[in-house]
Parts: sequence; C-alpha cells; structure tokens
Amino acid sequence: QIYHDGSNSYIKEVGTGNLNIQSDNTVEIEKANGTDIARFHPDGAVELFFNGSKKFETTSTGVTIDGHIRAGDNDHLFLGDSQDINIYHDGSDSYFYSGASTLFFRNASNEKFASFISDGAVELYNNNSKKFETTSGGALVTGDLEATNDLILSGANANLRWDKSADALEFMDNGKATFGNSDDLQIYHDGNNSIINNTTGVLLIQSPSELLLRSNTGETMFRGVPDGAAELYYNNSLRLSTTANGVTL
Repeated sequence: QIYHDGSNSYIKEVGTGNLNIQSDNTVEIEKANGTDIARFHPDGAVELFFNGSKKFETTSTGVTIDGHIRAGDNDHLFLGDSQDINIYHDGSDSYFYSGASTLFFRNASNEKFASFISDGAVELYNNNSKKFETTSGGALVTGDLEATNDLILSGANANLRWDKSADALEFMDNGKATFGNSDDLQIYHDGNNSIINNTTGVLLIQSPSELLLRSNTGETMFRGVPDGAAELYYNNSLRLSTTANGVTL
C-alpha cells in the first residue's frame, strides 16, 4: 500500500512476504531539498548521514565512523568472539576487562608500551625495551631508577630515606647500614646512641695521614700521626704523647 493520510506518506507491506526494494544502481534516500540521508550501493557501501554529513559507512573490512561513538552508563562494548574485551562506565567508574591471558599496548609499528599478564607480571617498556617488571616478590628495574623527590624505603621497624633537599641518605632510628654476608659490621643509631658494631675479625680504622678523633664541638680527643706520635687529650689539651723512646706526659 502506498498512500498519504493527509499528514504523512506511507509505503506499507501488510500482506505476506517481504517488502523488497531492488535496484541495479545506487538507492538514495534524500530530504526534499536533496540533502543526503542514506545511500545504498550495490556490491558496495551503505552510507548513513546526519544533516548531509556522512557519519557511518560499511566497507569490505568492516565499518568506518566519522565522529564519536556514544554509550550510556552500564552500556558495554564487547570485542572478541567470546566477549574477550569488555569496556563500560557504570556512572561512577570506568572499567576495562580482558579475558585474554595477556593484554598488550603497542604502537602502529608493533613496539611495546606495556604488557599485562594474567596471574603474572606487569611490564613497562621504553623504546620497545623492557624497563620495569613486577614479580611475585616485588619488582625488577632494568637500568637506573631516579626519584625527583624524597625516596622512602619502608622497613619492618625502621625506614630509609633519600632526602633530596638535604642531599642526604637518612637512616631512621634503628635503621642499620650493614656490611658483610652475615651483617658482620653494623652502623646505626638506636634513638639514644650511635653504634658501630663489628662481630667478625678486627675493626680497622685506617688513614694515609693523621687520624683525628674529635667531639662534635671540634675539641680533639685523640690524634694519630703515621710513623709518629699517638696523642691523648683532655679538654682539648694534650696530656700524653708517645715518642720514639716511650711517652711524654
């Protein structure tokens, strides 16, 4: 049936079968002034328009969209035969789910930016070279690790901090600098006193020139001279000095 009801025009199929529109050439739907609404090309594209501007076109490999794709809250975009990738926004947060074993981020040249491995590592790359990788025990860095501000390493009972503004490596109370396979030498502050603790062999303090032991106010307490005297002081005054023949008081 083709008719006009006084307000609108209709093409209506009310019987059995389909309503087929056939053409060996392009079928166009246009506004009365000639503005394109849709085009249907035999053995070719279907084109959809908005206000005369093409927004959607089918191609031999899929579709081409000119503009945005909009989806409302909780509307999902699924990719893959088994809906392997799921992207959506729930009104508050955005989600990206991957059902694949590994999720890759790469550029058009197939260079890696990042890899996310299910039940495994997160890998970050620079110029296609892996620089950071999480592990079951923590993380692995390939190359230098630079912090532009303070760097804090948290321990069980004490912290270690690189203080950028002070150019200082700071050990908090009871944070120890240890040396040797069995922590044979330990240097630390226990909150009240500073301690140098050697547990293996001899503790040697060596100097190619004079060896001085001073208070934090600059008063000399001990002075050792290579191939010369060893001197002991009291209140910054010399009290005992060794000589080639003995000692001098």
